Amino acid sequence: MKTLRICMLLSLMLLLLTACGVDPAASSEPDLISPTPTHTLAPTQPPSATPTISRDTAIRIALQTAGLSKASVRAVEAELDNDDGYYVWEVDFEANGREYAYDVDIHTGAIVEVDTEKHSWYH
Repeated sequence: MKTLRICMLLSLMLLLLTACGVDPAASSEPDLISPTPTHTLAPTQPPSATPTISRDTAIRIALQTAGLSKASVRAVEAELDNDDGYYVWEVDFEANGREYAYDVDIHTGAIVEVDTEKHSWYH
């Protein structure tokens, strides 16, 4: 008896779920939200590890993104880094008691990752 109730309940739930489905082709309303993303967080790269943008350009992009000028930061470093086959310029600098780390795509100049940390000694 209990098994029969469970089977009937599951059948009813299945029927309700299939009845609630809507065929997007039959809808007369325009799609307001695209079912696929229009951008990716980490764009695909050509297989080349040779940077298209220079080290100096990567530094400029990171500083502009942080809203800082080269004169207002110290200890600026940038090196080519391979993160699981994805090549970036890793740009590190300090300003206003914080450490900044930006990963900049070597081909597009897109910011791939940002990390900031406040110094414990800075008030």
